[in-house]
Amino acid sequence: MLVRYLVSNYLRSTAGQAVRDKVESAVSEQTQNLQQVTDDREIANCEIAIVFASHIEATGVLDQLEKIVSVQCAGFVEHTGNWNGLDVVVVEAGDSWRSIARATTAVINLYQPPWIVSAGFCCALHPKFRNGGIVMPNRVLDTQNRRLDVGFKISEQAVKETT
Repeated sequence: MLVRYLVSNYLRSTAGQAVRDKVESAVSEQTQNLQQVTDDREIANCEIAIVFASHIEATGVLDQLEKIVSVQCAGFVEHTGNWNGLDVVVVEAGDSWRSIARATTAVINLYQPPWIVSAGFCCALHPKFRNGGIVMPNRVLDTQNRRLDVGFKISEQAVKETT
């Protein structure tokens, strides 16, 4: 009985130490990799930040990015790259409004982009909106009330056909 107790404790202790060593090694390696990425990385220029809730929403833009660099941040994923000649940051922020607010705040603090676009699937904005519909603004205002007319025009006939 005593031998079984001693062997059991020895095995438990040895296994626990092996797990701790492996975890410590993995964390140390990840820390070194993160430090190397951080040292090698300059803060990208950002003309537009585009914030999505999920990867599936961001895929269409990500597929068009050139020179893409992706980073897993605390609570969101950030992709920097060039899109149609513009330096952009694409953010996959998460599904809750809190996670989107945190990710957007982090991007504003880090990059200070002149424009932020909240993009993705339209859900629950208004009961008239249907699955698969598109919501486009006529104009966009920034924090200094500068106005950008989007120029999106749709014919009255097309509107009637969709309602």
